[in-house]
Amino acid sequence: MKLKDKLTSLELRFFCFIPHGMEHPRPRKEFERVFGMSKRQVEKTVESLIHKGIPVCAIKEKDGGYFIPDNEEERQIGLRPNKSQIETTKKRIKAVESVDLNNFRAIAEDLRHG
Repeated sequence: MKLKDKLTSLELRFFCFIPHGMEHPRPRKEFERVFGMSKRQVEKTVESLIHKGIPVCAIKEKDGGYFIPDNEEERQIGLRPNKSQIETTKKRIKAVESVDLNNFRAIAEDLRHG
């Protein structure tokens, strides 16, 4: 099955709106405005495109946005925010898992009631 056949008409229009190369990434808010979508809908559409084989990347800094990488360097730059989020999430999981729940109830009670 061709990639084009896997995409909904919305996904195809959305894909065509994503610039190639990271020189001029298109901001999420522009997708929201043009397609009449919420932030979450834009994110879900990007996620769907990625799972269907379209390498959508993003720059999360000021003047950032979505783009299709033209080379490996652009791909790695576009994946930095995702890799950073993974590391932050791993640290959060480790911190929550390291709490001794048997002792924490007493600590929580002491914090609440001094």
